[in-house]
This record gives sequence, structure tokens and C-alpha cells, in this order.
Amino acid sequence: MGESRAIMCYLCENYGSVPSLYPKDLQKRATVDAMLNFDLGTFSNSIGEFVGPQVMKKLPADKEKEAAMKVVLDKFDKALTEKQYATGKDLTIADFCLVTSLTLADCMPVQYDFSPWSNVTAWFKRMKALPYFEECNAPFYEFAKSMAETK
Repeated sequence: MGESRAIMCYLCENYGSVPSLYPKDLQKRATVDAMLNFDLGTFSNSIGEFVGPQVMKKLPADKEKEAAMKVVLDKFDKALTEKQYATGKDLTIADFCLVTSLTLADCMPVQYDFSPWSNVTAWFKRMKALPYFEECNAPFYEFAKSMAETK
């Protein structure tokens, strides 16, 4: 199995000790699955298409790809209205996927300004405050720093 979202679902289903990460209740699980699919099909793609060429090829920011990413950030910001996490009051595996995608834009040599999206900014701050965020995401930030240093 090579898809991280499917791996997380499998691990939660078979070994999960924190039921809220991937709820057994089908309605709650469907909400988590919807956010996992939003990340896979929309969120991570729009961020990757905007950030990737800047980091990997040192190209200038593409305004059209930035505009597309902003539309997706608008959707995510709206989805986060009155929610602490992506699907509500509980942290789920969807949050882990979404934060990984957003971290790509945050770890760019010039960090992207998410302040126009107040719900996204507040959620990202909560995610960064998790005790394991720094350890888990250090490789992203180190990679981006190394790419910025290479000519």
C-alpha cells in the first residue's frame, strides 16, 4: 500500500487507540473521508502546483496557479468556520493530511502569507502547537531550506 491516506485509514481501523482520529460512526467517518478526498483531489494539488515549481525549479510564482490556490484556500477557510479542526471539534487523520499540504507552502523560502484566511490561520496555528508537529515536519522545512541554498 503506497497511499498515505489509505495507510492512515488502515492503521486507525486495525490499531487505532484514539477513536476520534477515524471515527467508527459512519456519518462522522464520511465527513473525515470527505476532507481526506478534498485534500487528495483539490487542496494538496493546488498547493503543490503553486509551490513545486518555485522550490524545485526556482521559477517565479505563477499568478494563475496562485489564484487557483487562493480559491481552494477560500473553500477550506469556509469549511473551517466555527470548527476547531477540519471536521469539527476533534482532531482527525484529515487534519494530518491537510496540514502536510499546507506545510508545503509554509516551508517555502519565502513563507506564504495565509493571513487573509483567518480560519485557516487559526487552524494552522493549532496544528503547529501539537507536541509532535515540529519533529514530524522538520524534514519539510530542512528540505526547503536546502533547496533555497542551492543555486
